[in-house]
Amino acid sequence: MDLTQTKVVVVDDKREAAQNLLKLLDRNGIAYNYYFEGGDMGNLPSAPMKNVRLIFLDFVLGTDGQTVKNKIATLLGVLENIIHKENGPYIIAAWTINNAELLEPFKVALFASTDIPKPVMIIDMNKAAIMSSLRNIERKIKSTFDGTNMFEIIFGWESNGQAALADVVKMLSDISVKNISTPPLTLDQFSASAKKALERNMYRFAVSAAGEKNLTSDTHILIDAQTPFAGIFHDNLEGYIKSRTPELQKLSKKIYRNRSKSVPKYTPAERAQMNNYFLLESSPEASIKPGNIYKRDAILSKIHKTGKVTFTKSDFYNKPSTPTRLAHTQELNRRVIPVVMEVTPECDYAQKKWKGAKFVSGILYPEKYLDGGKTDDQMKSADKISPPIPLYYNNQVYFLVFHAGYQSVLPLTQIKTIKPILRARKDLLVDIQHWLASHSSRPGKLEF
Repeated sequence: MDLTQTKVVVVDDKREAAQNLLKLLDRNGIAYNYYFEGGDMGNLPSAPMKNVRLIFLDFVLGTDGQTVKNKIATLLGVLENIIHKENGPYIIAAWTINNAELLEPFKVALFASTDIPKPVMIIDMNKAAIMSSLRNIERKIKSTFDGTNMFEIIFGWESNGQAALADVVKMLSDISVKNISTPPLTLDQFSASAKKALERNMYRFAVSAAGEKNLTSDTHILIDAQTPFAGIFHDNLEGYIKSRTPELQKLSKKIYRNRSKSVPKYTPAERAQMNNYFLLESSPEASIKPGNIYKRDAILSKIHKTGKVTFTKSDFYNKPSTPTRLAHTQELNRRVIPVVMEVTPECDYAQKKWKGAKFVSGILYPEKYLDGGKTDDQMKSADKISPPIPLYYNNQVYFLVFHAGYQSVLPLTQIKTIKPILRARKDLLVDIQHWLASHSSRPGKLEF
């Protein structure tokens, strides 16, 4: 775990008691926030903080001689002022003299609290045995983060991301400085020239993303200017991941060894949850954008006065063969949600070249109507994307599938204000666009 890129907090009412720890952090270039010196509640952040990952917490914060209940109440009060409810995973390194008296009751009280996020780990940093020596503190930290704690993967990814971002910012500054044509004579001239060169670069970045004819003086020029940074950041992040992850070899072996026991396959509900995180946005804005998924009826009611249906739901699954299947299909037809997805190329969207939005039609069908997998199997054919994608919509698991036979171009002016129900992220959008292009460009054959 790279603590130089980790947000660290130290809490102690007596600075001299934490002096060894502060020296260790200083010596290793680890930035930290120090709170509660002198037992002053005013010496706490003005608002709870997010993104804290490690908090060194003295267990007796001006409560010497008080009851265990009062000591724990003070600890919880301090944590509530420091750690935001939306903080994310963090670790508490707790130091105290009497672990048996405070540590277990503290864990119980913290677990029961609804105002403080639960830490993923509490490390016992016994004050007498560990905190009295720099070497002991360093040894304890290294033994805790030794490549066997599963949360080190995501903590490490965050550290890698921060380092990669810093590299991107340095690169942007470097190329701007290199673009200074006339050598400055003073520091003030250098500063002015660097800002002017960066302004020039920002404009060219925006042109590369949106096209020169489409740029205006509003803030979109800055939004477009920052778009190219993502690719550089991704490459830098990948480099850090590859160089630093080998330190976690023990974790890799553990995951692989336990893959069949502790890592079972995802259920449809779990797959849906993951897809909503990684492939979809659940609350997209009401604006035309590639990847937006709309209820088909909301679109058609704007285009056609009658809201006429252009395809039937039964196009997506076979005709029923028995009365039981007929009843099942009729119920499925009532529950299925017809949708359309905008698949306009990103470059057309960015450069404002297209006159109409390109759509492919599909359906959302509920998981409980899979009928033992038969309906799901019927979705898998050459003209339907395969496999259907499970996702959450209105707190229910649905499967999303599109049909290549139903593509259309609709006018932009009439659908700009319609709010999409979902939006495909770039990876899913590109995959569907590729599938549509491959389907339409297949050579086929004539048979005689």
